[in-house]
Amino acid sequence: MKLLLFIIVGVLILVIVTSILMLYVVKKKNASKTKEDLLTYIANHPDACSLTLLENVSVLLTFNEEKEMPLASTVKFIYLLTFIDGVREKNVMLVEKVQVDHLDALYFENTDGGAHPRWKKEHDIGEEVTLFQIAQGMMQFSSNACTDFLFHNLSIAGTVLMMQYFEKS
Repeated sequence: MKLLLFIIVGVLILVIVTSILMLYVVKKKNASKTKEDLLTYIANHPDACSLTLLENVSVLLTFNEEKEMPLASTVKFIYLLTFIDGVREKNVMLVEKVQVDHLDALYFENTDGGAHPRWKKEHDIGEEVTLFQIAQGMMQFSSNACTDFLFHNLSIAGTVLMMQYFEKS
């Protein structure tokens, strides 16, 4: 019995130590990325990139600046706060149903690390979802399609005002 317990504890320690070492290696590798890595990625994936480099208000560099790209994850927090305000003010109903086809039309393959299909699979999403489920897909899975849906279909006025402010800056 003691031998079995010793083996189980040993395996658990081995799994934990291996996981920690793997996380450390991945973090170290990502921390060593350089601007050349970014340029190589852009060269190898020109259709998946759009870049605008600003210094103060001067545009220093643009690449595919006219191309619409899925939204970055940083705006998701702004959308979530605006979504919560909409629920609080009763302008947004958490149980409102949406056809999944409308979400899928906003999904662009290989742009969110598989977050959208993973959200649909793990939550067993059928033909309809609620606005609450869409917000979950945006925040828990980082689905760009869910984010784009909330932006386009809920008239997120706070975000629009904020975007207008930054455009003037």
